Amino acid sequence: LVGVLGDRVAPGEKAAHCQFFSQQVALPVAPILFAALAGCPVILCFGLYQGGNRYQIHFELLAERITLDRRHRQEQLGFWVQRYADRLEHYARDAPYNWFNFYDYWQEAPAGLAEENGYGERPPRPQRFARQLAMGWDGLGTLLLSNVLLLATLGLSGLWLFHRVWQIARRTPAQVAENDWVVVLGARLQQDQVSDEYACRLERAAALYHTDPRRRILLVGGLTGGSVSEAERGRQFLVAMGLPAAALAIEDQSLHTLDNLRRARQLLGENKTHPFVLVTSRYHLARSGTLAQGLGLRPVLCAAEDRWSLHPLTLWRLALEAGYLHWYEVGRFWARWTRNRHSLTRIT
Repeated sequence: LVGVLGDRVAPGEKAAHCQFFSQQVALPVAPILFAALAGCPVILCFGLYQGGNRYQIHFELLAERITLDRRHRQEQLGFWVQRYADRLEHYARDAPYNWFNFYDYWQEAPAGLAEENGYGERPPRPQRFARQLAMGWDGLGTLLLSNVLLLATLGLSGLWLFHRVWQIARRTPAQVAENDWVVVLGARLQQDQVSDEYACRLERAAALYHTDPRRRILLVGGLTGGSVSEAERGRQFLVAMGLPAAALAIEDQSLHTLDNLRRARQLLGENKTHPFVLVTSRYHLARSGTLAQGLGLRPVLCAAEDRWSLHPLTLWRLALEAGYLHWYEVGRFWARWTRNRHSLTRIT
């Protein structure tokens, strides 16, 4: 676990300019470069001052992984820095009495900017024990709790989920009964082009469409690297295969699996209560299905690959999925037990 301060530029440090409270400000690019090099999930942490010696801590996932390619490196750096600035502004507006944390950005601003944005107010007096159970346990907090449980059970809780992920990956069919909607989960593009893994998912969706042309296909996946979204590139891929554009719908704002499914639920509208086909890679089926069911959806799992094949990379992916699923299950249990409305809103 590595912590990086991302909202201050040290002398001589490379920076990217972005919009923050309608102004051009400079934020460091080093945290983004480090995240891309590490290839691990990027979790944002915000500490909001509550008065006295109290802070409210918020954790949220920025991206499961950040990738940068040489051709679009500057644009991608600017994109990720701006996403961070957007989340920073969100929390700054949510806690206006934290104005002093952003004085560096405002000291040369037009007079009255802080007042216009409602900053400079005294913090409300915190109520004793208010939100104590909810503080510090979103995101990273539940990840730490998940790891503690793994240690306490000597890894057995993770092993049980690994077996579950394995069985679902091995047994899920590649053909399903008729359903009106086919939802295809996106996969990271390679040099702005469809990867082999994503192509396999898209080809499965095309095969399902050809068995019943009345079906509609929803492609989900936002801009996770490069200059085009996963959903848009997937749409172009299917149109090139001969599928009519009218049969395709896209959602191009989501950045991770839970976000994919939550936004898909919105687009499905009244159809969200009906079963739908959920297409993804075999190693990804167990977690995707669990997340969808947690959101109140009724997915019918469909494997992208024709058959199950085992190799070292597959084992690594299954183990990673089991870890993510363990984190989710522990987080869901904790949110229900503590009645954490913020967490429950995200996963249900």
